[in-house]
Order: sequence, then C-alpha cells, then structure tokens
Amino acid sequence: MTRQSTVMISSTIIDAVKRSSSIAVIGNGGNLAIAKHAASDMSRHLNKFCFAPECIHMSALGGDERWHEKWIDQYASGAADLLIGITTRIDSPIAKALENKHAVIFAPKRHMCVPTVVINKNTFHEFEVETLWQFYMLMEQCGAVLPSINN
Repeated sequence: MTRQSTVMISSTIIDAVKRSSSIAVIGNGGNLAIAKHAASDMSRHLNKFCFAPECIHMSALGGDERWHEKWIDQYASGAADLLIGITTRIDSPIAKALENKHAVIFAPKRHMCVPTVVINKNTFHEFEVETLWQFYMLMEQCGAVLPSINN
C-alpha cells in the first residue's frame, strides 16, 4: 500500500536506491539516531546491506575533531554503492563530504550538487521525525511492503 507524501522524492533518488546493493547512511546528533534506524529498516525491508556509523567510529576516527569526513572517505565510500546523508545544514561537514560522490542528502534546502530530499521543517525535532517518515516513503517507492500494526 503506497501512501501519499507531502515531500517530493525524485525518480533519480528512487532509482539510485533501487540500483544500490549497499547503502551507508550518516547523520549527526539526533540525525545519527535516524540514520541508524533508517539503515536498519532499509536492510530489513529492501534486502540490501545498509549501515550507519557506530560510536566507535566517532571516537576512533575523530577524537575531539569532526569524524564525518573520515568515516565517509575512509570507510563508507569503499563499502557502499550509495551514500545518504541527513543534515539540517546544506553547508555541514556531512554535506560537504558527500559532494562529488554517489550520494543523496535529506536536508531542509536543496543542495547545489547533491541530489536532495527537501524536508522543509522549522525545528530539529520536526525535521528528524519527517526525515524518518520519508525514509519509509522512499522504501515503499522502491518496492518495500511495510508491515501493518494489525498483522
């Protein structure tokens, strides 16, 4: 059952997910929790190898500095066909690290060079909740049949 969404997910993004056998999802803070949740359910519902950063990556790769670029460049890029970033800023370290890569971002505004699912929300929490919902809409558009509460 495909539900209607108020957010437009382009056919380019849908096709990229369909064609990929492995997908890395990255976020920061609350968006990292969304990334981990989305990667887990994408694995389960799309039968793809999907993963997100573990806390070991943050400390081992970053120390007290930014770890996002290192995780994307040293780990995710070599292990995934597609990279998906979740960020509330199109100029964030995550967005910058995904430029010139086979990548997609979920962000409040369209990125100039990375295909974007625009989540136009005013607060961080609204953005996080809507982003997770849009991952489910994306999964359905890629053929997933999501379980019903009544089943």
